[in-house]
Amino acid sequence: MPKIVTIGGGSGQHGILTGLMNYSRMNPDKLKQENISAVVTTFDTGGHTGELLEARKPRDTQGNYLPAGDIRQCLDAMANNDEVRKLFRYRLKHGANHGTVVGNTLLDAACEMEGDDFEKAIDLLRKFLEVRGNAYPCTTKRARFYGLLKNGRKIGGEDLLAEKAAWFMSPIQKISIEPEDIAANKNAVSAISKADIIVLSQGSLYTSLIPNIAVKEISDAIADSDAKKLYVMNIVTQRGETDGFTAKDHVRTLEDYLGEDILDYIIIHSGGIPREQEVTYEQEGQKRVLDDLAEDSRTIRAELIAHDSPVLRHDPDKLANVILELY
Repeated sequence: MPKIVTIGGGSGQHGILTGLMNYSRMNPDKLKQENISAVVTTFDTGGHTGELLEARKPRDTQGNYLPAGDIRQCLDAMANNDEVRKLFRYRLKHGANHGTVVGNTLLDAACEMEGDDFEKAIDLLRKFLEVRGNAYPCTTKRARFYGLLKNGRKIGGEDLLAEKAAWFMSPIQKISIEPEDIAANKNAVSAISKADIIVLSQGSLYTSLIPNIAVKEISDAIADSDAKKLYVMNIVTQRGETDGFTAKDHVRTLEDYLGEDILDYIIIHSGGIPREQEVTYEQEGQKRVLDDLAEDSRTIRAELIAHDSPVLRHDPDKLANVILELY
């Protein structure tokens, strides 16, 4: 059975993991839940996650406390206890903690209980949620995330980069991590080296996916792996991050960090998009990613839209089926 590693963060990685877990439950003889792993960005600084990070600053002198949001989404996707998952993903609507995601707070509490050991905190919540898959932060220490814009401005913070790029109408040129020699999580590197399939997930290209591979040990491990390496193409561009990007631009950007000819397959939605959704996204400055990969033999085209979603998303089950067919 294949060992599959997904790399990314946010809702894109959540969707892939959801599909893979559903596939495993329906086909336990073809894919074990234990063989599904997520390598997750550790550079989020916005929303409730940002508030938790700020609250930790006075005592987290060793940089052990990592952003909770992306890890929380991965644990949510892989949970086998549906009742606990409902609590885990609940966002409080009233009172002093209005807007708080319960899962973030639980991860925060688990970290305190485990002596500020973030990976032990993840393991504690894996038991709580009955998660049999694996979630690995790409680093085990805090590091600073920066984006260099074409106008020369250097923007710090994942939460600010797309906003500032849109504000200045200046494209993102490069992502960097400081310190540059930040060590990758050894468990993440090990999972990548043992994988049969590596999936670079759809989602925010510059602020969810690339931060992982900007960590040199992670990109080196991907390049050195014998696994089949897949990239799931976004359906639409993202304001401030990939304005005007075609499919080829997405691939070229990834190859700037990974090296050329590393990707074995590029998975792209080839069907239609509901016109009302397309109009809504266009009004927000997001357009469908143009498929200009006609001459790229690595391209796998399939109908991948989630038709029951109010927003444009890949259907997790359709995506998982395409991924497993390539094994």
